[in-house]
Amino acid sequence: MTDLNITEVPTRISYLVGNTAQTQFSVNFPFFQTKDLDVYVDGVIKNEVTDYTVTTIAAEDGGFLSGTVTFNVGQSDCTVAIVRNITKERTTDFPPSGGFNIRELNRQLDQ
Repeated sequence: MTDLNITEVPTRISYLVGNTAQTQFSVNFPFFQTKDLDVYVDGVIKNEVTDYTVTTIAAEDGGFLSGTVTFNVGQSDCTVAIVRNITKERTTDFPPSGGFNIRELNRQLDQ
């Protein structure tokens, strides 16, 4: 496994689907949880589990390097958009003195 590095890559990808139904769409950017992904079909947001599942490639220090969105039903004649949408929140509290976990600091700063 490799570490999750947040770089300046686009965090939105769109697929124009023709008349041949397609179920799988690649997520080519890093994300931390599957709930960080908003998936739209023709501008309508879809629901994980009800409409699709996400297969991930894990990073060594948490999060995911990339993944695949797989719809339960094939999509055709539409535009599928996948967007990383991370809630802005503080998830780690560091002690005022003494040592602290560098891995958690890096993860917090990445988010």
